[in-house]
Amino acid sequence: WHGTARIALKREWPTWTPPSAMIKRQPELAKWANGMPPGLSNPLGARAMYLFNKKGDSGYRLHGSPEWNSIGHAMSSGCIRLMNQDIIDLYDRTETGAKVIVMYRGPAAHRRPAEGLFADRPGNTDVPTKTGPKRSGFCFQAG
Repeated sequence: WHGTARIALKREWPTWTPPSAMIKRQPELAKWANGMPPGLSNPLGARAMYLFNKKGDSGYRLHGSPEWNSIGHAMSSGCIRLMNQDIIDLYDRTETGAKVIVMYRGPAAHRRPAEGLFADRPGNTDVPTKTGPKRSGFCFQAG
């Protein structure tokens, strides 16, 4: 997935509900069809920010992950996973309504995972999120 969205909702220790397409691919997830409780084994990790586009809920999230080795790889239904400490930092510095741009980088065969999320502010588009105050938006590179 790539495109533009806005952060419409933010949740601390969110409940995870697998999408129906994921349950179809992995029937063992049906036990969580009504939601997996928050916790360290929850796939959404410590925080989640819900991405909405002009049509409403995109189904995509920026969220933590207990599986740090999956960060930066296309392994889910399109969500953007971060280490829990990074999503907590980003969550604390991001306001509801922030613009998110996910850029497509092409086939992943000969490159490293995405290395940065960058602020999307007029006149200041290449500032890593680890610096500065609350952000009005972010740009992610997706592979």
